[in-house]
Amino acid sequence: MAVLLLGSTQFLLHSRETARAAIFRRESSAATGAITRVRSGRHTDMVLCAFAANGINFTGEWYATTGHGAGLREGDTLPIRFLPSNPAINHPAAWEGPGSTWFVPYLYGAILSAIGITLVSQFRRDRQLLAEGVATAGVITEGHRRGKYGYHTKYQFRTKDGRLVEGSGYRRKRSERGATVCVLYLSQDPQRNAPYPVRMYRLAQ
Repeated sequence: MAVLLLGSTQFLLHSRETARAAIFRRESSAATGAITRVRSGRHTDMVLCAFAANGINFTGEWYATTGHGAGLREGDTLPIRFLPSNPAINHPAAWEGPGSTWFVPYLYGAILSAIGITLVSQFRRDRQLLAEGVATAGVITEGHRRGKYGYHTKYQFRTKDGRLVEGSGYRRKRSERGATVCVLYLSQDPQRNAPYPVRMYRLAQ
C-alpha cells in the first residue's frame, strides 16, 4: 500500500511541476546573465549567474547535471528566463522544460503504482488462502532459485474430489524434485493455491 501511495504521489507531484513549467514557459521573459561562479561536483555542477530584471540585479543559482554544466566558465554569458512578477524564479533558457526524458517521472510513478497494486493483490490472496484454504500434500516437480533469498517451485496436488492440479509459488528453502510440500488451495477455485507458509505472511515464532 505504501508503494502504491508513493507511486501515486510521485505522479501527482510531477504533474503539478509540469503544469508549473508550462506556465513558466508561457509567461517568462528572456535575459542575458553573466556567470559568476561554477562549482563542479561528482554528479552535478552548481552555477551562479548574475542578471538584471526590472532594473534590479539578481543572482540565479542552479544545480545541473555535469552534462548541462560542462564547459561553463566564470565570465561566460548565459541566456536565462525569469518570471517578471518574481524574477527570483528563473533558470537557464537551454535547461527549461522536461526535455527528452519528460516521461521518466511518469514511468517511475507508474512502476511504483504497479508494484503497489501487485503487493496488495498478493496480500489479499494469501490472506484468503490462510482463512479459507484447504491444506493438502503436494509433490514438487521443479524448482529453481529466484533471487538471493528464495526459490520458485512448481508442484502438483490433488483436491478432495481427486482432481490433479498444478501450481507454483515462492519458497524460502530449496526442495528436491519429488519432495512433499504443504499446499493451500481454495475449494471453489483450486487454481488459486500457494505453498505453505505463504509468501506475504510469516509464521509466529
